[in-house]
Amino acid sequence: MKKYLFLLLFFMSVLIVNSQTNIAIDAAPRKVKLSWDASTIIGIKNYKIYRGLNPSPTSLLATTTTVSYIDLFLNNGIRYYYRITAVKADDSETDYSTDVSGTPLGVWHVEKSGTPNGFGSSTSPLLLIQSAIDLSASGETVLVGDGIFQEKLQINK
Repeated sequence: MKKYLFLLLFFMSVLIVNSQTNIAIDAAPRKVKLSWDASTIIGIKNYKIYRGLNPSPTSLLATTTTVSYIDLFLNNGIRYYYRITAVKADDSETDYSTDVSGTPLGVWHVEKSGTPNGFGSSTSPLLLIQSAIDLSASGETVLVGDGIFQEKLQINK
């Protein structure tokens, strides 16, 4: 009985460790940013990101050696689902992470608390109105937060 209990506990701990955890998702116009905690498994060589238009996607989007990825050239207003696996040195993959989803909207966010390299989302806004104008496409909105912005703006669209 002890032998079976040990195997069950070992199997359960492997399942918990194998999934990517703390996946954060951020969406801005035409793009989604994913980030996650590094795997605690020894010998991980890269991560695979899967994307789809329905939950539990199985279509491989990309492979990366970092713990973040930016998915570009998306359509605004469409919900995208993602899952992540870690790839071991022997090329075997861990279990899929839980699903995360994001919907790029056509709104660029600019805030006094933003950064020059902000993502343009509400949680990672841009600092400069001009940056948002330059990044925007036809039909997208530049939403400027409270504050005094002193910039010389050029609109060539």
